[in-house]
Amino acid sequence: MAERPLVRARPTGRTLSGAAVTMRALWQQAFDAIERPLAAASESWVQGKTFMDLAAVTVRVRRRLMADGQRMTEQWLQPQFGFRVGDLRVATRIQCVATAAPG
Repeated sequence: MAERPLVRARPTGRTLSGAAVTMRALWQQAFDAIERPLAAASESWVQGKTFMDLAAVTVRVRRRLMADGQRMTEQWLQPQFGFRVGDLRVATRIQCVATAAPG
């Protein structure tokens, strides 16, 4: 009984002495030639200390901007409408509980 080849040929491929041989598309060959070196370089950069430091700074800056934006919004809302952002959160929670309660 003959053993099956471990690698199957694509329908357009040819088999030579039991081994599967396939012709890859030209675009795939070009993509692989460019992608492999870029992937290796980016993987080594992502695993480096510089990337981690940059990611940490980005998280801190984002948190700071969000806090500053919330503070400025609250300073604008309070004199004009007479309530704070915290009051709005409580009112939203009460409304959610009231609509979710069976009745």
